[in-house]
Amino acid sequence: RPDHGRMIWGETGKPGYGLYDRGLGAMYLGGIIDALKDDGDL
Repeated sequence: RPDHGRMIWGETGKPGYGLYDRGLGAMYLGGIIDALKDDGDL
C-alpha cells in the first residue's frame, strides 16, 4: 500500500507521513484490546 503514504512493516510510502496515522493507530490499538478481551486476559 505504498500509495497510501503509510510506512508499515518496512513498506515505503510518500514522505511526510508518520508510522501510523490517527485512524490506523486507533484501529491497531482497538484490535489488540479486542483480542485481549476475547482471550480473557484483560
